[in-house]
Amino acid sequence: MDAIIRLQERNYPHKKVPIILPFLADGILALGGLRLEGIFRVPGDGDSVSDLKLRIDRGYYTLDNVDDPYVLASLMKLWLRELCDPLIPDEMYNECIMNSNDPDSCVRIVERLPTINRRVILFLVSFLQLFLEEKTQSITKMTPANLALVMAPNLLRCNSDSMSVVFINAQWVCLVLSAFAFINLLIGRYEQLFVYHLLLHLKCHEVDPHYKPTHGLGAIQEARPRIMSQARDRRDRRR
Repeated sequence: MDAIIRLQERNYPHKKVPIILPFLADGILALGGLRLEGIFRVPGDGDSVSDLKLRIDRGYYTLDNVDDPYVLASLMKLWLRELCDPLIPDEMYNECIMNSNDPDSCVRIVERLPTINRRVILFLVSFLQLFLEEKTQSITKMTPANLALVMAPNLLRCNSDSMSVVFINAQWVCLVLSAFAFINLLIGRYEQLFVYHLLLHLKCHEVDPHYKPTHGLGAIQEARPRIMSQARDRRDRRR
């Protein structure tokens, strides 16, 4: 995550989270995502998601020819899943699972995350909290539990060591159910519960005194492509 921030510092020196996140979030809002049933659950068109991903990878942050919030929501989840390291570091994963029934413990875990990881979580959770208003839920059909279900796999990532810990603490159930199927079911439930408590209890504007997430400021329409910037850097060095 640190590497992503360093790469964007030249063009976006004041952004404290990866620029793709406010771009996609504001795009979802601008295109009416708060009024779409199944947002974050219903997948966007695969080709459109791939095209937008390629455009952004080349440094073009624009919504030209994009009019489907489902595409932006799908790309947001994809970007999170494809991070080299999960937002919740491996060494903190078991703590999240073991404390997923305690809302206060879930919040304290976020407060202890590395700075950039913490700010990304604050941005994402505060954005998702916009969808929790009763009127919005009645339209989108995305309750806190539903949002937690679809977002948890993008925020937490179970490794083999974590799975073994859960297995040890649930051996008796494995006498009845397939061990692998049960462990995956159990882990998914704990991950969902952890995110659920964050959605309901994390006060995103109070956790970090140096970062207050904002939303709805407008998706970026122009950005200097990274490829062009790199080419310009090479020309400058030759001079």
